Amino acid sequence: MKKLLAIISLILMHSVANAQWEYAYFVFDAGINHNFSGPKPDSINNTFVSTPDGEYQLFTKTDVQKNNYLPYALGYYVGLDFHYDLKGDNGGIVIGAHYNNNAFRYHYVTLNQAYGMAQQYNAYSLSFPLYIKAGKKIFKQQKYYFFGAKYNMHLSLKETHKPDWTEQTSVRWADKAEITEASTSIIAGINYYTLRVELEYTRKPFFNSLYTDLNQVPLYSSAAGNYLFLKTSFTMPLNDWIFLVSWKAEKFRRKFKRN
Repeated sequence: MKKLLAIISLILMHSVANAQWEYAYFVFDAGINHNFSGPKPDSINNTFVSTPDGEYQLFTKTDVQKNNYLPYALGYYVGLDFHYDLKGDNGGIVIGAHYNNNAFRYHYVTLNQAYGMAQQYNAYSLSFPLYIKAGKKIFKQQKYYFFGAKYNMHLSLKETHKPDWTEQTSVRWADKAEITEASTSIIAGINYYTLRVELEYTRKPFFNSLYTDLNQVPLYSSAAGNYLFLKTSFTMPLNDWIFLVSWKAEKFRRKFKRN
């Protein structure tokens, strides 16, 4: 991953040194993180819960239900990107800062299938993307492909339990030692007008596999990383772009100026 970041940095420096720049502007970016992967943590092992019928142990699978893992969870992110485009309007570089909420969701059941509990982790991080974009006349249509990398500073972790036999939900904020300090990601995607689709791969786990609780139990020993996120978002250039592509917006601006 470090070699990849170094290669991307060299390409960007070479592009900056040999290109003529014309467009420089900020873009607001906010959307949804779709998580389709992520290994189950071990924190539920040997966990007993109090139900209306007494105390039961929770399991990730039983003879009837072989796998209760839910490989899909929703998070969100919001950020601001700085775009620096080529004079030829066919490429550019982007740097930014994003606040991320990545979700990991799991489901557990009692051995008799009578009760179940959903467990969700929300991992919060501050990310700094750096990528190259390319396309034809990218400014007016904001249509371009992009590829690059992202550095993620892991901030905090929230754990939520939702039993199906009661409406009460328990929330726990994890200790700082339960998460890894940082990770890097590879990103690629496409932007078209105000719609953005991005695929992000992160190899390093968010959960600290070496962490043990007060009973010396390794809560996240199965956290192997290799996360795959699909991001769908709304983007908006913070300049005169909207008035260039929307006649209604331009008429409103002219009317506002007259008043």
